Order: sequence, then structure tokens, then C-alpha cells
Amino acid sequence: MLKNSLRALLEISLLVSPLILIVLILRRKFLKRLGKTARLLIWVPLLLQLMVPISWSSSSSPYQPLTDQIQLHFAQTASADQQPLLEDSQQDHAEKTDALLPQPVTSVSSLEIATGIWILGLLGSLLVNGLSQIFCRRRLQLHASTPKKTQWIQEQMRQTRCLRVPVLESPVLNSCAIYGNLFPQLVIGENWDQWSLEDQQLMIWHECYHLRYGHPWLCGIFRLLEILYWFNPFVRLMIRQIRQDLETFIDDRLLQDQPPQKRCHYAAMILSAATDPQHKALQCLSSQSSKQRLKERLGLIVHQKRTPWLLAGMIVIPVIGFCGFMLQRPQPLASQMNTVTLDVSDLADYEYSLYLESLQVHVQCQGKPEALKQIQEKDLKASLSASALRQNGKPVQLNELQAGRVSAEIQWMLPESDAWVCTGKETTVPLTVSLLPKDQPAPVLPEKAAQKEMTAPLKNPVVLCGWGCHLGHEAVDIFDPDDDHAAVLAVSKGIVAEAGYSAVNGNYLVLDHGDDVQSYYMHLESLDVSQGQSVQQGDKLGKIGSTGAAQTISLHFFLMVDGIRYNPEALLR
Repeated sequence: MLKNSLRALLEISLLVSPLILIVLILRRKFLKRLGKTARLLIWVPLLLQLMVPISWSSSSSPYQPLTDQIQLHFAQTASADQQPLLEDSQQDHAEKTDALLPQPVTSVSSLEIATGIWILGLLGSLLVNGLSQIFCRRRLQLHASTPKKTQWIQEQMRQTRCLRVPVLESPVLNSCAIYGNLFPQLVIGENWDQWSLEDQQLMIWHECYHLRYGHPWLCGIFRLLEILYWFNPFVRLMIRQIRQDLETFIDDRLLQDQPPQKRCHYAAMILSAATDPQHKALQCLSSQSSKQRLKERLGLIVHQKRTPWLLAGMIVIPVIGFCGFMLQRPQPLASQMNTVTLDVSDLADYEYSLYLESLQVHVQCQGKPEALKQIQEKDLKASLSASALRQNGKPVQLNELQAGRVSAEIQWMLPESDAWVCTGKETTVPLTVSLLPKDQPAPVLPEKAAQKEMTAPLKNPVVLCGWGCHLGHEAVDIFDPDDDHAAVLAVSKGIVAEAGYSAVNGNYLVLDHGDDVQSYYMHLESLDVSQGQSVQQGDKLGKIGSTGAAQTISLHFFLMVDGIRYNPEALLR
């Protein structure tokens, strides 16, 4: 949530920043005579964008060409940690497809660091802002004004039809100003009576117009924007200029149709009030007045020349439209997921069995929607090369493979274009090598064993070393590729005839199923049954392991019928 919020703020900030500079340059170089209302209207689209950080994408965005040549990268999550499945259990693969969809790489660590920095800056800005408000209130030493002054001031508020707010006094203030954003108050200086009645009236009316137009609450929003976008100096520059524009807007409303003498008197009063340093620190509706800004404000008060409203409208409307046009984000790049069939012809000549999780792998292409339509399925190819096999972390040749897990690197053949980028989801795939000769028919169980309706001793058995895979191997070594601690199950009901440990067999047990039929389980990690215990088909006997002389985690399993060993592979197919 925070990452998405930060990403949205960064996008909006990047879109708004160049426009702020453009508007400021236009105002100073070409729009000096623009009316006070028109000056404020120019900022509206940028303010709305900052206050509601929701941008819209469009193919007509001026930034759209920047994405044409962009190089995209995708997460290539290696599948080495995924466990191989039997070919006959591949129906589960389709259910996992949605979970395997690749996502564009965003530098997660960088984004997390940026989010942390933003939060720290946000907290720091809130702390500094809160402390400054506390220190300001202490410095002002506010207290209630006298009833006579309060009554006269509130009468002036009534005449200007503005909100009547509490009236306070401060010993460090020379003139008057609005204090507070959420609950504004009018603060006057204790030497208020030294001003002439006309000056008092002009000052009160000036602040009343601020209240009438809701500027204290608007400036409260500005303060929140400065905190939220603390990392962007252009936002602070814009808000400082808007506060200055609000002051000139009120000046214009107050002096509308007034003669030059009245304007000069008002300018002199502003100049006198500006000599009070405490007044600068207090004012929340105007930016900190520099000499240049004060000069600009006084010049706008004295000189009435301005751009005619029709011409001003012809200027402001295109500027606002230009800002709205520039705030469009580039149209997002579309993603297209494709399924590619692996070419495994290089592995076809292997002597024994190779079990592959799936012959299908996934590739994602990203680019403009119209460009993705040009990609043909025949252009997306992937193969497994016999020269890119690794076992136990080391490269091996096809004729050097041993029973167990193998990883094979995918050789991608993907189209390249400036309009799209295709990347394979998988970089490697897991295989399981079984030392079971290819196309060997399943052995037939003796009639006595077949009547027991036996099942496999593992839920997901894969043969590592079949019957006779090397001289004297009269058993099958099986394992569960999904679980190195898989449960060993009773193939049929019976009684535990033996349970113990030996240096060769490790933890082992023998089940007697009656009629001189026994099943043998060896190299278990642990035993969950004891000698003489009765078990039912499917009961857990222990866990597969590599105890005794076993080289890998597997279950050494065979059947005995009438004292003769039999190949149990029929139970595993």
C-alpha cells in the first residue's frame, strides 16, 4: 500500500514539476499584466493533480514516444527449487499457471528504501511543522482582546459578510493577521490604536476577504501538500507563489474601482506593516515576503493596468489546456502471456527414463498492444540442450547422468524488437533421472500379491533405480520429488513382522500380509510403528530417508512371495 502510494506521488511529482517551471517563466516573462484571478486560475490543474494524485494514461501523452525504445526487464525466477513431477501427474500444472505469471521487475530494494526515506521525511516534516506552530503560539503570547475592540472589529466583519472569528491580541504584533487554518482567529497588536481608523478598517477588510474566500482552509491544504511532497522543491516554490497570488487577489478585490490616492495610501500601509519581522513569521496566507515579492505586490497595487478580460481568457484557457495535456501519463505497456512447448529432442537418446515436470513453459511479452498483435506463436521457441545439464550443482554430460534430480537450462529463441520485449518465465527446469530402462513393460505380480490389492508405498513415487538397474539390485529405489520427508505408507493391511536398524538397511521394517506375502521397506528416516503392531492399508509407517548404506534420500522397496523376491514396479505405474 505504501509502495503504491509512493509510486503514485513520484509519478505525479515528475509530471507536475516541469509544468511549474513553465508557468513561473510564463508569468514573469510574458504574463506580467495578467489579472489577479487569471493568475490563480493557471494553477488550478496543477493543484488538483497534487491534491488528488490520480493521473490518466493516453496514447496522445507527450511522454509516449519515450517508451518506444525503452528496454524492459522481467523477473526471471529460476525453477531450480521446484520439484519434478511424474509425467502422469501433469494435470496439476495447468492449475499453477496463474501463479507462474511473471511480473515486471521493479527494483524492490530501491523502492523499499525510497518508501522508508519518504516516511522518515514525512514524519520529520510533521514534527517540524508541529513544533513551529507551538513556538509561534508561545512567541505571540495570545490573549483575548478588549470588548470594545472586539465589538468594533466584528461589526466590520458583518459589513464585509465574512465569518466572524474570535479576536485576540499579541504584544509582539504590529498590525493584524489571520492565525490558524482549521479554526482561524484574527490577531491584532496591542498597539492597534496607533493606526488611524481608515488603516484599521482597511486591515480588517483585507483579512475579512481572506476569510470570505476561504483562504485559511485553502492554505491549510497547501501546508499538507508541502508536507506530503516534502521531497519536491518545485511544489514548495509553486505554493509560495500561490500564497503571494492570494494576497494580490485580495488587494485587487479590496481596491476595486478605487482612485490612485487610495491605492497609494494602501501601499504605504502595506509597506509599513511589512517592517514588522513578527508579522512575517505569523502570516500563513502569504509567503515569506522577500524584497522582490514586496516590490512586485506594491507595483500591482499602485498600477491598474491589466490585460483585458477577453484577452486574459484567451491566454489562460490555452495554458490550462496545455497543463492538462502535459499531465497525461504514457499509455501503459500491455503484457501478453504465451505458452511454449519445450523441444526436448536433444535428450531423446538417453538410455534410461527422464521425467519432466511439464513440456510447457511460459514466456511473457510486454509492449504496446498493437505491437503485441504482430507476435506469432511460431516465433516463440524454447528447447532443452543436452549440453546444459547440471546435477548436484555441477555440469554433466548426458551419458554421465545418475539417478536423482537434474536441472536443465532453457535455450530461448525469442523475437527482438524496439516495440516489445519478450522474456521467459523459467530459466531452468527440473528433471528426474530414473535408472529404469525405457519402454520396459511393467512386471506382473504373483496371484497371491495381486489379491491383496496393494497400493504404492508413497503418494507420489518416482523410480530412481529400477529392478536390475545395476548388478544385484533386486528392488526399486523410489522417492517423492515433492517432499524429502514423505510418509511411507503400508501397501496393504498386515502385521509388522520386523522393525529395527542395521548398518546396510538403515531403519527398516517388514510387513506380513498373510498367505506368505511380505513387503520390505528400507533406509527410512524414522519408524512410526513397532514389531507386532497391526496396520491398515495406507497407514503411515515412517518417513523416507537415507539411513544405512543409502547414498540419496529414497525408499528401498520390494515384495517377497513364498520366499522369492518380486519386482513391485506394477504398484508404482
